[in-house]
Amino acid sequence: MLSRRPIGARLGIAFGTLVLLLVSATVVALYGMRELRESADTLDRNAKLAQNAAQVRLLALEERRFEKDIFINLRDAEKVQSYKARWDATLQKLQDTLQAGKAQAPDAELAGLYEASAAALAGYADGLDAIHRRLRAGEFADTAAANSAMGRYKDEVYRLDESGAAIDRQAAEHMARAREQVAAQLRNALVGLLGFAALALLIAVLMALYITRSITGPLQRALAATRRVAEGDLTQDLAGHAHDETGQLLNAMDEANRKLSELVGSLHGGSESVYRRAREVFHGSQELAARTEEQASALQQTAASMEQISATARQTSEATEQANRLAATAARTAQSGGQDVERSILLMRELADSSQKINDIIGVIDAIAFQTNLLALNRPLKNSVPTSPTRQI
Repeated sequence: MLSRRPIGARLGIAFGTLVLLLVSATVVALYGMRELRESADTLDRNAKLAQNAAQVRLLALEERRFEKDIFINLRDAEKVQSYKARWDATLQKLQDTLQAGKAQAPDAELAGLYEASAAALAGYADGLDAIHRRLRAGEFADTAAANSAMGRYKDEVYRLDESGAAIDRQAAEHMARAREQVAAQLRNALVGLLGFAALALLIAVLMALYITRSITGPLQRALAATRRVAEGDLTQDLAGHAHDETGQLLNAMDEANRKLSELVGSLHGGSESVYRRAREVFHGSQELAARTEEQASALQQTAASMEQISATARQTSEATEQANRLAATAARTAQSGGQDVERSILLMRELADSSQKINDIIGVIDAIAFQTNLLALNRPLKNSVPTSPTRQI
C-alpha cells in the first residue's frame, strides 16, 4: 500500500505516525499524572486527617494536664484561675479540631468517631466546670478530694481517650491505604508508559525498516543494473513495478538502456558502412594515382607550351614598355599644350573684362550725349514761351 505512494508521502506518513505516537504517549502520561494527582490529593487529605487525629490526642492530654494542675494548686486561687483559663482555651482548640476533623472524614465511621469524641468532650467539660465551681466555693479540702469528685466524670474522659485513639487508628489505616493506592497507581502508570513506549518504539522501528527497504531496495537494484551496463550488458530488464520516484528511476534507466542498445546497434551498422566506404575510397585512390601519373605527363607537355607562351609574353612586354614611353611623351606634350590653352583662356578673360569696361564707358558717354541733347532742345522753348517769375525761379 505504501509502496505505491511517493517517497515524500511515505516519509510524511511516518512522521505523522511518530507525532501521533508522541501525542498518545503524552495523553497516557497526562492521564497517569491525573490519577497520581488524585491519589496525592487523597494522601494529602489522609495526612491532614492523621495530623488532626494526633492533634486531638495531644489537646486531650493537655486538657488532662491542666486539670491536674488545677487540682494540685487548689489552695492558690490565682493559679487555679490561670490553669482554668488555659484549660478553656485548649478546650476551644480541641472543639475546633474535632469539628475540622469531622469535616475531613472520608467515611461515616470516622465521622461518628469525631461525633463521639465531641460528645465525650462536652461531658468532660461540664464535669470540670462543675468541679471548678465547687472548688471555688471551698468544698474540697485537698487534691485527693477533688480527684475523687472528678471520678464520676472519668467515663467521659475515657471515652474521649478511646475516641481519640480510634480516630488515630482510622487515620493511620486511611493513610496506609492511600499510600498503597498511590504506589499501585504509580506502578500502573509506569508499566503503562513503559508498555506504550515499547509499543511505539516497535511500531517506529518496523515502519522505519519498511520505508528504508522500500527506498533502498530499488536503489540497490538500480545500482547493480548500472554496474552491469558499465560492464557492457545491455540485455537486462530494468523496468520497475513501483509507482514512486524509485520506480520512475528504474523505468527511466530501462528506457535509457533500450535506447543505448539501439544506438550501439546503429553504430555497429554504421561501422560496417564506414568499412565499405573506406574500401571504396581505397580503390578510388588507386585509380586517382593512375590518373595522376597521366596528368603529370600532360603537365610536362603543358609546361613546354607555357615556356613558349612566356617568351611571347616577354616580347609583348617589351613592346608594351615602348608604347608606354611614347604615351608618356605624348602626355607631356599634351600637358604643355594644356598650359598654353590655359594662358589663352586667361587672356580672353582679360579681354572680356576690358570690353565690359569699354561698354560701361560708352554707356556713360551715351548718357551724357542724351542729356546734352535735351538741354539743347529746352533752350529754344525757353526763349519763345514767357514764364512767370516764380516759374523762372
